[in-house]
Amino acid sequence: MNVKLRFEDKDVRYWYKGYVISKVPGFMTWYNLKFEKDRAIYTYELEKDYSRGDLEILIAVDSDENDIDNACVDQSDRNEVEILKL
Repeated sequence: MNVKLRFEDKDVRYWYKGYVISKVPGFMTWYNLKFEKDRAIYTYELEKDYSRGDLEILIAVDSDENDIDNACVDQSDRNEVEILKL
């Protein structure tokens, strides 16, 4: 699953794109992520980030079904995509 996760540094907010690689065994609400241009693996409680508005789920839309050429649609565009639950 591709995601965007928001971080804050003082008064500046940054969005980073990444993808979920797995759940953490034994911790049902924790997920392992990798971010673009970063070799490290990070662990986050994504459900908390989602509820705070700090997580957006990105969905790759199949061009055969929706006439969109391999687009990646932001989950906040509720007319185009179905909101997924973690």
